[in-house]
Amino acid sequence: MGGGPGRQKKQQKQAKGKRKSGNPMKRKLEEQAAAERREQAAQAGGALGLPAGQGAQDFELPDEFKKFMG
Repeated sequence: MGGGPGRQKKQQKQAKGKRKSGNPMKRKLEEQAAAERREQAAQAGGALGLPAGQGAQDFELPDEFKKFMG
């Protein structure tokens, strides 16, 4: 007979994040490279696609969006 009400579905294994090297010297190099990439990304531009130096005070909505805001 088939599995009755006591049968449970198999659980999927959760994906683990990116692993770090066990070698201390290699780990340090990986961490330095990651820090450099983060710094370059921060200098390249803001999260919303605006240049990094431009503040939110200078931002103005386009006319198409102003009509939705009232």
